[in-house]
Amino acid sequence: MGGKQIKMFVSLGVVAAMLPLLLWGVTQAPRLTLQTRAESVQLRLWWEPAQVVIKPGQAVRLTLVAEYINQNKLIPMVKAVLKVPAGLQVEPAEINFGQAFAGRTVVGETTAVGGHAGRFELGVVEDGVFTGIPNMEVIEKKAVIIVE
Repeated sequence: MGGKQIKMFVSLGVVAAMLPLLLWGVTQAPRLTLQTRAESVQLRLWWEPAQVVIKPGQAVRLTLVAEYINQNKLIPMVKAVLKVPAGLQVEPAEINFGQAFAGRTVVGETTAVGGHAGRFELGVVEDGVFTGIPNMEVIEKKAVIIVE
């Protein structure tokens, strides 16, 4: 056997040894799925009125509005734990809306009473919004309550 024939024999042996590994890698590859359009997984929350001025001891009613845009899926519920700053009394301190919806809807109301003068922001606890949909991004705009 000449040197050229040995090189060719070794090359074929390497290819033959690698072929089962290559085939195994192709068959074990993770499955990929492609989406043709982006789906919204965002819930927007805001308060109405967005800002209010009251006197100490005065009560104000605030409405929590939610917006969820998705043509394929309803959001099953909204449960929001409110982040109440010191100096502000809020009742109830948790919003529960158990109806499925899409679009814009009022999900609850709460009453706030200012105990002393100051500027307060009423919002929801970070990671305190539960919707029944995993990996939901919550975008919130806080209410501003000014007590004079």
